[in-house]
Amino acid sequence: HLLMDYDFRMACLAELDPEIMELTLLKDLKQEFSLYDIAIMTRAAPAKLLGLNGRGHLQPGALADIAVYREQDDKAAMFRKAQWVFKNGQLIIEKGEFVHRQFGQTMTVKPHFDRQIESTVKDYFDRFYSMKLSNYGVQEDLLADQPQRFAAIKC
Repeated sequence: HLLMDYDFRMACLAELDPEIMELTLLKDLKQEFSLYDIAIMTRAAPAKLLGLNGRGHLQPGALADIAVYREQDDKAAMFRKAQWVFKNGQLIIEKGEFVHRQFGQTMTVKPHFDRQIESTVKDYFDRFYSMKLSNYGVQEDLLADQPQRFAAIKC
């Protein structure tokens, strides 16, 4: 909703502490994004960046993770309750209510990145975040037995 409605975004930002306002780039964003733009930003682009070829699109062979929203003027209300949700092609929410619980799988990816950017990212975190970048790392040994350790939290 913040990205789709400039006036709403500015009203929310006006409630923030002035120091926070200095740190956010949202105050400078004039564009109002469409539902199509939001779908690209939150579904298609992350899937592509992570190399998940079967996700983030609706082409034949895709795994059909789809959320369908009923268009409303109140975008926050619209996003709070999807009308239909498909997970791996199976209908799990219909008219906003669960009709089938489907367990998926926990996925891990190892995207390539240039290690030279780590100092730039660390500097950014030190400036804009209250937690340190090191808090976000996942140790390799925790992923080694991941299917057994995290079987209970499949999504």
